[in-house]
Amino acid sequence: VSESPTTVTYGNESASTFTVTVTTAHGEQMPFTESVIVHVGAASCTASVAPATGGGTGTCSIANTALGASTTPYAVKTTYPGDADLNASALTTAPTGLTVIKDNTSATVSESPTTVTYGNESASTFTVTVTTAHGEQMPFTESVIVHVGSTSCTASVAPATGGGTGTCSIANTALGASTTPYAVTTTYPGDA
Repeated sequence: VSESPTTVTYGNESASTFTVTVTTAHGEQMPFTESVIVHVGAASCTASVAPATGGGTGTCSIANTALGASTTPYAVKTTYPGDADLNASALTTAPTGLTVIKDNTSATVSESPTTVTYGNESASTFTVTVTTAHGEQMPFTESVIVHVGSTSCTASVAPATGGGTGTCSIANTALGASTTPYAVTTTYPGDA
């Protein structure tokens, strides 16, 4: 079994194709197409191994977000189960394994309404949107701090299509009256 490429980004795991090659001892083709399960860490896919010169070959891919980002490659293993004419093979492991790296993100923040009366600052809702590069949902709800002038609030950004979204509001009387808008900023800190 082998995989290509050996490194993929979280949310794009299906970009790696796992190739299963069954080699027969006497070079004959497999008698028919057979299913062979490829185990990739805790995930798996099923390759349809079709007859070919010297045995058979087939491919499969795992689902996007099937594995978390990891600095250690996930082991890629398979065993040909055998059939009425061919014996099962020994367990085989791909030489490199599959490494899943973190996906890139961008974060935006908006507020509504954009003008509030002093003492009623909590009437403005700040919305944080985290967008993932491959369009997958964030794996879990995460806290993102929104800075509004000299104060801040924390948005619980929950998984949503394309990343995640969440809201927060600052406390009443948190900022003084001003004719100049306060800067509103945020940065998604990433996750494990």
